[in-house]
Amino acid sequence: MDWARTTALVVELLAEVVCVRYSGVARYVAGYDHIVYLGNDCDAPSSCVVWTDVNPEPQTVIIPAHETIAVMTFRGSPSSVFFPVVRCVDAEK
Repeated sequence: MDWARTTALVVELLAEVVCVRYSGVARYVAGYDHIVYLGNDCDAPSSCVVWTDVNPEPQTVIIPAHETIAVMTFRGSPSSVFFPVVRCVDAEK
């Protein structure tokens, strides 16, 4: 087992903020638009990376403290179901 890599991963995971909530919504327009809503309940801005199982290309966003934003991850998808993945850290650190 690579302890240095495992330790780095644990440190990275511990740095993640737990005050950011998210949910994914598929809205039909001309195909399904996949939108991930991120709400920052932290007292500081958060930097988040967002991707989905349908679109694995990561998008980086900054969410101001106590605000909610929407991130379009796919436009016109034939799929009405997707699974968002979000990883956030304190943007001020």
